[in-house]
Amino acid sequence: METENQNIHAVCKAMNENNIGSIIIVALGNSIKPVGIITERDIVRIIGKLNSVLLHVPIRDLMSKPLVTLSPDRTIKDALQTMQQKNIRRIPIVDKETVLGIITAKDIFHAILKNEMSFDNLVSDAATTEGHKLVFEQCKDYFFDDMLQKR
Repeated sequence: METENQNIHAVCKAMNENNIGSIIIVALGNSIKPVGIITERDIVRIIGKLNSVLLHVPIRDLMSKPLVTLSPDRTIKDALQTMQQKNIRRIPIVDKETVLGIITAKDIFHAILKNEMSFDNLVSDAATTEGHKLVFEQCKDYFFDDMLQKR
């Protein structure tokens, strides 16, 4: 986690040192409250603008907000539905204001591939075949993109 006063360089350094693709941004106050997230995709978008001023801007002005979170009692199905509705690939799991972790679309797809959960249990009985295809294709794209990048 990084504070919202950090700049993009500090965030990139932390992501590189920890071999992670996103960082939850917190506000410091009486408690450490998660307020946003910065992802590899956000950084590519920022750098792609080729505006060197952005390298010194506080991360609070660049992060994705409001932060979309789920509580630890929510299901994988809830996570997938939220990811699809919000067009995001990562959701921090937060209990009150404590970040417990992040679940990614790739995590869910890996669990399905390892047969740790049934794909059919992730979608409602009312879901159409097209709904199944959409969720599967989204997960497959993230999984195979990652595999191709590792080659």
